[in-house]
Amino acid sequence: MNMLNKLKITFVLICFFCQSAHATWWISEMEGKCTVQRGEEVLSPALLMPLHSGDEIHLTEKSRLVVVQDDNSEKSLGVADSPFIVPKTSEPPTWLGNLYKTLHTWLLTKVEGKHATVAMVSRGDDEPRFSGVSGENYILPRQTQLTLHWENGIAPYHLSLWDNKNTLLAERNSTGLRANLTLPELTDGIYRLSIQDADEQHHDIRLRIKPLPEDVQMIQDSNMPDAVKQRYIALLLAKKGAIWGLQAQQGVLGDDGLLGVVLRGEIPEIGHD
Repeated sequence: MNMLNKLKITFVLICFFCQSAHATWWISEMEGKCTVQRGEEVLSPALLMPLHSGDEIHLTEKSRLVVVQDDNSEKSLGVADSPFIVPKTSEPPTWLGNLYKTLHTWLLTKVEGKHATVAMVSRGDDEPRFSGVSGENYILPRQTQLTLHWENGIAPYHLSLWDNKNTLLAERNSTGLRANLTLPELTDGIYRLSIQDADEQHHDIRLRIKPLPEDVQMIQDSNMPDAVKQRYIALLLAKKGAIWGLQAQQGVLGDDGLLGVVLRGEIPEIGHD
């Protein structure tokens, strides 16, 4: 399967973020080849894809698909359940479908023809670098920790956070290429986040406290499942430009699927909405 097809499967992140709950069935896990027939249209199933009333799910011998039902319980489907017909459920609102299409089109445009890779083995001849971020980065107020990923350098690594008076606020060591850094309560201002390796090579980025944009805050305040919420927020923030790159990584940085890979790589700067 090529990169574009994988992205089409992995990044169809439609979800419901109105203040009131939407009862719907949606896909939470999938393996192997399966299809969703919606009327005359045959669709490729996608992670976190909501299902419509009457959708027919067709599975093959080696495929498996897990759906979450209206009551948030899970149902695992195999070839013995094929075709599975989705009972009456809520339909996604038109405006939400339009927003999804915008995000999905933007993401495919940015990654089509590119090969996203992650350095899984540290290269000692290069200085350590935080993955996918540089320069100034926005982070949220009242954030208690940052999930960080880096590459290159020689272990062990030392992470540290400093204020603009060069006062040390937080630190930790790590022997791997990923770690959580616990944060103190940060006020408005500019902070310096640094990583240093065993050869004392280092990489610094700047942090600035910034509230979520209004459209992203709407998702944050919603009652949709946390995993769906984190991924949708990540895509919206990434679309707003590289300055939101570090915050976009939070909650999905440990995801070794393509979403985590893309956010650990270069997030293109395309300006603000």
